[in-house]
Amino acid sequence: IGLSVFLLACGLTAWFYGKPLLEFVLDTGRFRAWMNEHGALGPLAFVAIRTVQTVVKIIPAEPLEIGAGYAFGSWWGMALCMLGTAIGSLIIIGLTKLFGMRMVEVTPVNPFAFLLLTGIARIPSILSSTLCGNALGERNFWFAAIVYLLTGALTVGGIFLYRRISRQEGGEPDHP
Repeated sequence: IGLSVFLLACGLTAWFYGKPLLEFVLDTGRFRAWMNEHGALGPLAFVAIRTVQTVVKIIPAEPLEIGAGYAFGSWWGMALCMLGTAIGSLIIIGLTKLFGMRMVEVTPVNPFAFLLLTGIARIPSILSSTLCGNALGERNFWFAAIVYLLTGALTVGGIFLYRRISRQEGGEPDHP
């Protein structure tokens, strides 16, 4: 019953909040205009949106990252995404400590070390999305395509490298 209620709540949240939010962010002209109209509150509102997205994982991150690049530029957009993600991660850690499983409660997690390591790991993905969002905002479609293709190639290369290292550490041969 609890799982059913949780799944229903997730579905309703995605439908009533996530879907309109994504439609708003993906309407890049409207999104940029809204951010500009709110001056200094625009970036704060975006950080709040990104924080909610981090905590409520049923809202995808990539459209927000692209929108951030479009509305704020590559680097400023990345910084706002990282800030919202860090705040959301701290909320998740706090909720897990408060309501989490016993396994998590006995595992020593330094929240700041966690944020540093996960933040560094997130930079390539967030930066590629904000670079593309900025390029799309400037109508530089070739640059956006190159960034996406390069990101895809690096991802595939990383997967193969990970598999190779995993096989070597596990004592398995490189080739079956």
